[in-house]
Amino acid sequence: MNSAPGKRPLLCVLLAVLLLMGVLPASAAQTEPDIHAESAIVMDYDTGEAIYEKKADELMVPASMTKIMTAYLIFEELEAGRLTPDTMVPVSSLLPVSAFSHSSLRSTAMRRPST
Repeated sequence: MNSAPGKRPLLCVLLAVLLLMGVLPASAAQTEPDIHAESAIVMDYDTGEAIYEKKADELMVPASMTKIMTAYLIFEELEAGRLTPDTMVPVSSLLPVSAFSHSSLRSTAMRRPST
């Protein structure tokens, strides 16, 4: 295909503009998600970087989904033999005692299984 020498640079510029028009609006149009929860955090699994935060630094009682997922992971570890019902799990000293002052947590949090 022989095109005129003056048309080739124009064609390259036009193609570049068309490509950028498809890419730039998508990245420029990023907005915060409409999260209806009281708080939320989304983190990159590989880097640990917080991608989205909403009241991430405020102390709150864990949501039911958090408790269900924790129980799920514990039962997986028990089934795999990496935990036993008597396994002591260390709790960070950075966790304030007030985190366990909510009435629904007092009955279940930090309990050792009866022997």
